[in-house]
Amino acid sequence: MGILRLLPVVLLASFIAFGPGLMPAATHNPLPTFAAEAAPVGPVTMDWQGILGTAGVTGVLVWYLYYTTSFSNPRARQEFREELAAQRAHDDATMARRDAQMEKLCAELSSLAAQLSKRPCIRVGEGEA
Repeated sequence: MGILRLLPVVLLASFIAFGPGLMPAATHNPLPTFAAEAAPVGPVTMDWQGILGTAGVTGVLVWYLYYTTSFSNPRARQEFREELAAQRAHDDATMARRDAQMEKLCAELSSLAAQLSKRPCIRVGEGEA
């Protein structure tokens, strides 16, 4: 979320620093050209504006890499761990309550089985018609 807040500031600062007239213009024609119209083959030259633009883009990418690895990802990881610990604590408490209820139910069933073994409700042979 922080990168989205800072991105307009970075773009505005780069626009003010370099201005619209100082940005290098595109020199590549996207349309296919014939061999006679092609630019002569030779060493590629780059002026200071191109180097500055490349350095600016590289700087922004390095800053974004530094920000995500130093602040954004560790913060998200810590928040995830805290939420996971809270969820585990809740699940453990729920399981403990269910275990206690199950133990109580088993104890009641055992006492009911003991009472029925002393005095069964239906005697053998009475339920047959």
